[in-house]
Amino acid sequence: MTSQPAGGETRLDQSVGGSVVWSRGAGTPVFSSEPSLDRGGVAGRVFVDLNGDAIRQADEPPAPGTRLLVGSRWVTADAEGRYQVWGVSPWEELLISVDTTSLASPWWTPGYPASAVMPTPSLVRSLDVPLVIGGVIDGNLLLDGPSSRPLGRPLPILLVELGSGTQAIVESFTDGSFYRMGLPPGRYEATVEAAVLNRLGLAARPVRFELRPSRSAGDPGPTASGLRLLLRPR
Repeated sequence: MTSQPAGGETRLDQSVGGSVVWSRGAGTPVFSSEPSLDRGGVAGRVFVDLNGDAIRQADEPPAPGTRLLVGSRWVTADAEGRYQVWGVSPWEELLISVDTTSLASPWWTPGYPASAVMPTPSLVRSLDVPLVIGGVIDGNLLLDGPSSRPLGRPLPILLVELGSGTQAIVESFTDGSFYRMGLPPGRYEATVEAAVLNRLGLAARPVRFELRPSRSAGDPGPTASGLRLLLRPR
């Protein structure tokens, strides 16, 4: 605000407000135009998880430019893979998910569909976001018999990661072939859901396969080709 007293001098008055909070996870101060009392924050790094343990190691590279949705806010990781958000409500769980269109490699995929963190008042919680190098699988869904012919209709194929129990669905084509890209490393079992088999009067012979982690962020993902998932009448 500018005012001019009776003596003819001009005076400029200006005020600013905000807060500074130290982020222990990022090792930097967080500047905000919002008050720090009774507000919370979250910060961390987006990185390529080469060994698949979801814990950032010294030799695991950052993933700069990755866009994250933190609650209802978008944030982009910097050149070192760091991100931070301040001014969120404490004690309200935040979900953090990855915008897969922002990933630098088509082989990269989020380690988890979403991660959750509970902000606390006047603190910046630390949460790293792992990316993994996804693999590719392909195969055929066949009716077991002398000719092992295709079923002639698409069916949903259930992929279960045996270590974590995480499930994914891939639908076969009408000729029985199926394909999936971006599947995280792990040991899997492929089958058809029990409800679908019961409706068709069929039984499945599950097939197991393994996708091993890649050793470098620039490597293509692992592959499992020629899988044969056999169905037979009950």
